[in-house]
Amino acid sequence: DTLKIIRDLKLENFYEIYKILYNSDGQYAGYTMKYYPSEDIEIIKMPTSYTLDNLYELYQSFERLSDNYILTSDCYHEIVIINSTGLTIIDTDFFQQCDDDVRIKNYDNLLYLFRSLYYKELRKLDFPTTDREYILDYLFNQNDDFKSVEKKLVKYKYPIDYINDCYRGKC
Repeated sequence: DTLKIIRDLKLENFYEIYKILYNSDGQYAGYTMKYYPSEDIEIIKMPTSYTLDNLYELYQSFERLSDNYILTSDCYHEIVIINSTGLTIIDTDFFQQCDDDVRIKNYDNLLYLFRSLYYKELRKLDFPTTDREYILDYLFNQNDDFKSVEKKLVKYKYPIDYINDCYRGKC
């Protein structure tokens, strides 16, 4: 049922489900989806607007999922296709959950997704682990709203510039 709801919502930055597959006993077996090409893009070296645009667009999708009491989980860098047109979530576990915390949990999962995407890139640049975690927890703080993320990044052309300033103790 949850996959049917997601399919019907037609979220622009989530995978498009073509067909839901069932086994001979009528139990869910999988699904087919649209193919999404990826590009070798480093999100922290893309213009800051790329991060902010994708953050806000995904937030809208997560809000629509929350309105339907669908909780996202397993949101991390390996379930996202990145290309120059944006981010597309292609595989995540969904659970139907009817409680008041679904919106808060989805918001936290969205921020975790961006921390994960940035963390992956910072690992390649050999930032010390504690610095990576501190900088990303500060940037994508679950107690803040998106305006806080925007305020921190907007004065930088690229997120890596913000990260370098933080690493030097200037944020």
